[in-house]
Amino acid sequence: MGASFTLAGEDLIAQKQAAKQTLTVSRFILANVPGLNPNGPVDRAAGKPAAAQIIDTYPVTLAGYVNPSQVVYSLMLASDIGDFDWNWIGLESAEGVLLMVAYVPLQQKRRNIPPLQLGNNVTRNFLLKFDGAQELTGVTIDANTWQHDFTVRLAGIDERERLANRDVFGRACFFGSALQLEKVGSAYQLKPGTAYVEGVRLQSAAPLPVVPPALPSTAWLDVALQRELSDVVANWNVVWGAGKADYLDSAGVQHYCVPIADLVNSNTITDRRPVENIAGPLVAHFAARVGDYAQLRARATTKEDVGLGNLPNAKSDDENTDSSLILATTKAVKAASAVIWTAIANMVSGATVVGRAAKLASARTIGLSGAVTGTASFDGSGDVAIVTSVAQASESQAGVAKAATQPQTDAGADDSVYVTPKKMRWGFSISIGENGYIVFPTWLGSLIFQWGSATVSSPSNHSFPIAFPNNLLFITPGFIPSPSGGVEYVQIHIKSLNGFTAWAYTDTATRASGTLPSCGWFAFGN
Repeated sequence: MGASFTLAGEDLIAQKQAAKQTLTVSRFILANVPGLNPNGPVDRAAGKPAAAQIIDTYPVTLAGYVNPSQVVYSLMLASDIGDFDWNWIGLESAEGVLLMVAYVPLQQKRRNIPPLQLGNNVTRNFLLKFDGAQELTGVTIDANTWQHDFTVRLAGIDERERLANRDVFGRACFFGSALQLEKVGSAYQLKPGTAYVEGVRLQSAAPLPVVPPALPSTAWLDVALQRELSDVVANWNVVWGAGKADYLDSAGVQHYCVPIADLVNSNTITDRRPVENIAGPLVAHFAARVGDYAQLRARATTKEDVGLGNLPNAKSDDENTDSSLILATTKAVKAASAVIWTAIANMVSGATVVGRAAKLASARTIGLSGAVTGTASFDGSGDVAIVTSVAQASESQAGVAKAATQPQTDAGADDSVYVTPKKMRWGFSISIGENGYIVFPTWLGSLIFQWGSATVSSPSNHSFPIAFPNNLLFITPGFIPSPSGGVEYVQIHIKSLNGFTAWAYTDTATRASGTLPSCGWFAFGN
């Protein structure tokens, strides 16, 4: 049986979410479509069947939420409805948009006609599952209130199982590299594997891609046992931030938050998972643990306890003894090992000829090519060093180049060095505003452009936004409108590295009196 959202239904949900409007689901549609394959995929682009094929439409009987992301709609047809058959069922919104469709084997609905015919009751459900489903639909009734289930009993079983797992694995336990955060290329992912968080079993069969926010940040697992249809399953996802705490969500579901990694920067990941190298059954894992266990029977075990009663008690320090009734002491073993190591040392030094050469029959030349070149002859008798030379980098040649000094950058004549951004910017500064300046970098001569607006009286002194360090090369004022309607202009009488003195004149070359409107000025130097 296939069931799916229609394309029109997905569009409507997206529109409602964007507009923050409530999605109202109103009715079920039953139809009998000839030739419909109940095992085939739903045609998501198709609309409702032809009118002749539609049996009838029925209002939604009940609606309830399973969790914040799942809402269920039910149709209940009593035994007083019938007779008809159907194999197509749809769910429609208040606007008449077909939201979901399911193909089913041919279903029968029969009306109760005593004593001729025994009728039947039919219940059909559609589960809408997407992020924020409960909020978007405005459904506030828990589905448990009208669907018969064993939630309390099953929840108790689930909790007992979780607590039993908690007793074994503690707050959190990750099997080996399970759910370890790693960087692959420029992306991040969690490795596959199995873990337990507060007794909830998590398992990922494949790497899980994750996208961290701005760094630094901490990755956490947000874990909950959450209802899904008639089951309760482990639901988990990766969240980011600091100081995440366990919490209850809006549906009353307990969430557990544990940190798994700190992302200090894009290249540094600090693993915070509590790890156990479990690769099989726990019994085998515990049996392989290394340690001193005071209660183990092995502390007082005798030879007879382990079936070694016939093991001889005789011992000898003589490494040349070959009796099967005498045990070698550590002294005998050490003497024997000394003989072995001496023989090995003689073979390594060449004092003892063995089946390998002390050096190559013909020496080989080892060479480097590319930006770094060099050769050395090697015959295996000793280490060699390769004397190398490195090519100067250029437009056509890979190699190395030195960083340019500031004088080299300013001169702009040496093509064998490279310029760093710091030296490229050296000396540059800027201030943008009504009064401002631009100081060009040293390799452009440290030229300074300054500008501003001055309210001129005769005379008046004005300072530059910044002093010229060496020379004031040029300064010019602008014309200003006269309060009397004539044209007045400004002349610069005194100028210095720090500012200038200005006089205002009328067009008859007469000095103006009083304070005149503002005029602009421009200067440059170095």
